[in-house]
Amino acid sequence: MREFVPAGFTMSQSPIKWFWVFIHETLRKYTIYSEDELNDRRWDLHDEGFDLLWDSAMSRPEAVRYMEEFYPDYSRFEPIPTPIIFRQACDFINKNHRHHVAPQGMKFALGISNGQKLVGVLTAGRPISRHQDDGLTLEITRVCVNGAYIHLCSKLYATARRIAREMGYRSLIRYIG
Repeated sequence: MREFVPAGFTMSQSPIKWFWVFIHETLRKYTIYSEDELNDRRWDLHDEGFDLLWDSAMSRPEAVRYMEEFYPDYSRFEPIPTPIIFRQACDFINKNHRHHVAPQGMKFALGISNGQKLVGVLTAGRPISRHQDDGLTLEITRVCVNGAYIHLCSKLYATARRIAREMGYRSLIRYIG
C-alpha cells in the first residue's frame, strides 16, 4: 500500500496509519477504510462501483471532515437491512458462498443491501443438533456476504439476535467455520 515508513520503524511498527476514502457516484455514498481494514478489498470495492477518491488521510475524522467540506452531497455508506424471502436467500448463498450450498429450510432470512442490490444474507432455522432443539433455541444456518464490505456479518448477527428475541426465542447459536 504505502511505501513511506518513518526512520527507525519497520512497516508493521509504523505509527502512521493511512485511511482511504472511496466514493460511489451512483449511490452518492462514501466509505472510509484504514489500511488494516482494506487488505484485498480495494478491488472488490472497485467491482462494486466504488472509486478511490483519497488515499492519504491521517485519521478517520480527517477523512470525514474532508468529505463533509468538499463533497457535502455525499453521505456515509450504511448497509440497509432488507426483507427477503427464502428463495432470494438461497439464490444469493448458492451464487456467493465459498463452500456451502443453501440450507434446506429456515425460520427467517435477513438481507442487507447497498441501496442497489443485495450484498449479504443470513438464514436462521431450527438447530441441527436434536439436543439443542428445545423449541426456544434458534441456529444461524448460513451467513454469506460480499467481501468488499466490512462489518456486514456483525450487523446481520445483531439483527438476527433482535428478531429471534422478538419471536420469543431464548437463545441463538452459531458455528464459525
